[in-house]
Amino acid sequence: MKILFIGDIFAAPGRRIVADHLQDIIKAQQIDLAIANADAGAYAYTDGAIDQAWRAVQELTGSGAS
Repeated sequence: MKILFIGDIFAAPGRRIVADHLQDIIKAQQIDLAIANADAGAYAYTDGAIDQAWRAVQELTGSGAS
């Protein structure tokens, strides 16, 4: 089993990089499980940022949940 762990996705630039590249990395490296840690420091996640992250997860998993 191949596991990818991403530590401290920080603010909008970090979310954008993950959204733009994570699917390609998972496919290219044949990742079975991806785990990400979002930074909750000075730039804590807003409702909009959480929604954006959730949409990215749904795209990866194909979940129909909303």
